[in-house]
Amino acid sequence: MVAVGIDIGTSSVKALAMDEHGDVIATSRMPYPTSHRPGGIAEQDPDDYMASATRALADLSVDLRTVTSIGLAGHTPTAVLVDHDHRPTRPAMTWQDTRASAESDELAATFGDATALFGTPLAWSPTALPAKLLWLQRNEPDVVSRTRWVLQPKDYVSLQLTGAPSSDAWSSKGLCDVRDGSPATEFLQHVGWSEDVCPPIAPAWTALGTLRAVPAARLGLSAGIPISVGWSDALAAVLRTGAFSTPGAFIVTGTSDIVGQTFVGEAPPVDGLLTLPSACAPLSASYGPTQSSGDSIAWLSRALNRTIDELFALAAQPTNDPPLFVPFLRGERTPLWRSDVRAVFMNVSAEHGPGDLLEAVMLGVSLSARHVLERAQGPGGGQPGPIHIAGSSTGITRWTEARLRTLGSTLALHREASPSAAGAAALGAAAAGAVLDDVVQRMMRTAKQVTPTPEQVADSDRLFAAYLKLVDFALEMADDKRR
Repeated sequence: MVAVGIDIGTSSVKALAMDEHGDVIATSRMPYPTSHRPGGIAEQDPDDYMASATRALADLSVDLRTVTSIGLAGHTPTAVLVDHDHRPTRPAMTWQDTRASAESDELAATFGDATALFGTPLAWSPTALPAKLLWLQRNEPDVVSRTRWVLQPKDYVSLQLTGAPSSDAWSSKGLCDVRDGSPATEFLQHVGWSEDVCPPIAPAWTALGTLRAVPAARLGLSAGIPISVGWSDALAAVLRTGAFSTPGAFIVTGTSDIVGQTFVGEAPPVDGLLTLPSACAPLSASYGPTQSSGDSIAWLSRALNRTIDELFALAAQPTNDPPLFVPFLRGERTPLWRSDVRAVFMNVSAEHGPGDLLEAVMLGVSLSARHVLERAQGPGGGQPGPIHIAGSSTGITRWTEARLRTLGSTLALHREASPSAAGAAALGAAAAGAVLDDVVQRMMRTAKQVTPTPEQVADSDRLFAAYLKLVDFALEMADDKRR
């Protein structure tokens, strides 16, 4: 058995092949561009998803004829609109697209708590689907009239492979009621969309279609293999950490971080966070995405005109009083949901150099994750056990030190280069008949635990208190600009 996972990520497609023991036997990555333009525009060509997935599969060093399933994951919430012929009606509006700020404010004022509409207290953010749908109706009504399905990137790839439109409830939140997958009829009517644009909804680990003969021949795969409905890249990565098997805390790193806590029963709703119900996953969760984690490192790389490798070769001065940074370069999602708030450096002196700025950015990114995690865990703290850390940065010692210094907790490092693709592979194996939790347990054997020193624990509390003050300052500055 070879299960393949394909993650349609924010900046690239990652493919991964996994054997029956849960061991990763091959990986590949194929980047594609995002068009960032003034006005908060962040768009992608949906055909790049399929083209990059095709090349990523070709680059896997496995005999593709032995592949028995394909699992999918992808970035969300991104509006991929297709017509009756399964062709895009416009470029995809990614989760980084914030042009619908006025629409999100209007929807918040009109509806307030979104739970009755969507089955979860979805934030009225310009990054989410609802505001995008209203913006499209007002600005591109011809596109709306030509659109048959509103999909996510992984759904678009699935449609090209199987010919069957599908999605999971959580990836399509804002389009459907996440409790039962039914279209969010009241909301869709309010914003001028037909409920028929909502695709058939099914659990992420099931198959609504199999690989058709024509794409199978083009890809070198066997026709008829099951393809999972798939999940958001965030939840697929959380699945890989085991946090959907045993309740626990998690941080999935990437362009943005995904941070939260899973629970037995229903997760308590937390202001500013997403509430994943048990209808959508093996365990419920209180969690949320930040806006700029790895993206902050990429920004510093551009600002200092150094490659990422050159950045991490820079040393920081040993100090208990480092510069601090809040990573609000493109605003912030959880727990603030403010697209207008901006990044701030503090405590920078003439003695500080590029290495100290890198250290500040790393500490700030990790402290922003702690900000979300402490909200998710509540005043009583989370479940006993380590914080699961997944993502490519888990293999970088300097990142581990920064996290120990800011989180002050034992960490379980899952050093998969692409945890979302690994989680997708598990979804594909389940779609082919395997027991999902059995697959995940086999994958978890490689986790490594690290524990902070008492000094790092004390340092983390002091840094977090300073970070929260800096967040308040950033919000005050943003409020001043609004006046």
